[in-house]
Amino acid sequence: MIIKNVSSGLNVSRKVHAKRYDMDGQCQPVDQMIVSEHFISLYVNDEPYAEMVCSAKELSELVIGHVFSQGLVSDASDIEAVFVGGDGRVAQV
Repeated sequence: MIIKNVSSGLNVSRKVHAKRYDMDGQCQPVDQMIVSEHFISLYVNDEPYAEMVCSAKELSELVIGHVFSQGLVSDASDIEAVFVGGDGRVAQV
């Protein structure tokens, strides 16, 4: 199996401005890190198969696990190659 993942450096979290309330109901502005949503389109044999929402980390592993869990393959030898594009928005199996 060939795995080519050129989607390095994707942001998995981002800082947001939020308000935190204490037990007395007092509000304090804070900067908080949250996990960023990431959208990826999965193509199997050049055909659109699925749209997924995930974190932008370990996308190749996500794609391989997804095709296994959906019963599209039963063994790693069933997968010729996995390619994840540079912006991490498209994966091809």
